[in-house]
Amino acid sequence: MLFNSISFFFFVPIVLLGVRLLPGTQRQRWLLLASYFFYGSWDWRFLALILFTTAVDYWIAHRIHRSDDPDERRRALLVSVCVNLGVLGFFKYFNFFIDSAAALLEAAGLHASLPALQIILPVGISFYTFQSMSYVIDVYRRDTVPAQTFVLYALYVSYFPQLVAGPISRVGDLMPQLAAPSRVTADRVNFGLCLILIGLAKKVLIADMLAPEVDRIFADPESQSSGMLLRGAYFFAFQIYCDFSAYSDIARGVSEFFGVRLMINFEQPYLSRSITEFWRRWHISLSSWLRDYLYIPLGGNRLGAAKTYRNLMLTMLIGGLWHGAAWTFVAWGAWHGALLALERLSAVDVARRVGSGGRNGGDVPPRDDRLDLLPCAGLRGRLRVFHGARRGNGLYVRRRLAVRRRRGDRGDRSAPGSDRRPRGFPTPSLVAASTYLCAHLCRVAAVRRPRRAVHLFPVLSLTARRRRRIGAASNG
Repeated sequence: MLFNSISFFFFVPIVLLGVRLLPGTQRQRWLLLASYFFYGSWDWRFLALILFTTAVDYWIAHRIHRSDDPDERRRALLVSVCVNLGVLGFFKYFNFFIDSAAALLEAAGLHASLPALQIILPVGISFYTFQSMSYVIDVYRRDTVPAQTFVLYALYVSYFPQLVAGPISRVGDLMPQLAAPSRVTADRVNFGLCLILIGLAKKVLIADMLAPEVDRIFADPESQSSGMLLRGAYFFAFQIYCDFSAYSDIARGVSEFFGVRLMINFEQPYLSRSITEFWRRWHISLSSWLRDYLYIPLGGNRLGAAKTYRNLMLTMLIGGLWHGAAWTFVAWGAWHGALLALERLSAVDVARRVGSGGRNGGDVPPRDDRLDLLPCAGLRGRLRVFHGARRGNGLYVRRRLAVRRRRGDRGDRSAPGSDRRPRGFPTPSLVAASTYLCAHLCRVAAVRRPRRAVHLFPVLSLTARRRRRIGAASNG
């Protein structure tokens, strides 16, 4: 039952009518039955799997909550993680690992006949597995208490608007709303309808229209020109964004009818100014899950630079593998992990430069200020960041692009405590314009308090001054 199908738009009013007519806890049972019917419409055999993992995690969470023995709590958590990852790994990654092992043995000159199973991938298993794992981990950390009833927890896992395509909700956000939904007002209904219409427009008018052209281009990429391949790449970028964000918008809109507000999952990610900001905007529920339950437990950025980069790479590799069982997804995760590591490395390098030669005596901003820098590799220019005074509650960051001078006092300008400014651009205007363009494309996320767009516009200011001088000269 797809979100853009006719059957779904007959299904939602029936469920909504039952919720309005039934009192109290019977609404939870009705919603649970509707969610299982929605999930069983894909394949009824999947119901046994989601019921099994739900029952296991419900029992283990209560056992962890009742126990005060650290070893017993740790063993129970390990059982839950192994069961969830075991089920996910078997249904999603079994054939992937078997095929990879067979290819490795053949590359080593060994012929192996490994079994291959015709496994049907259960719909939404990656989403509800991570959601169920976060519940048990939060109970283990004593960040939350277990669900009072099995019906409430089963509804938390299988709530149909976000079951098959996210967002991956947290127990502290979703379960209280399911236990006591807020009042549905006319404004919430209008908001939900707007989200549904926006999602349908993204899905039907953009994603589904681009899909045939993308499939045609990449069905035979060797015979396509470079322009067609670039066109296919851009079309696919918009297709995957509109497809994925459309499901999230429709899920949020439908959920508003039941008095439940789901989190925003996409926040204009293609307008990001850095890879770090991109992952704060793209699939927010997944990136925050990987941060809180994988990156930070591995040590985050608290164990030194080498382990920080290791944690970034592991997190993004697992994030890539979560998206699909193929080496292309692993390579995609490795690429993003490398970009994040390079971006962080450049931020640390510029922060050190600021600390050694900044205007305010080496006051390096904390990482929370989101000073994310991307270097302009291969250019003559380099980025210098100077700290000014605080304006309001935020750190005012003033940036300027300084070009290395071929001769003279290059060492003096980079010496600690130096406060000399560059004397302009001793390069042709074409080089200066290209430097400005690349710097503008590689501009970085500024401090968000106060919210102010800070761009690298030195060349633009120079050309503006030149235009004024030329105009004054011509008028004179």
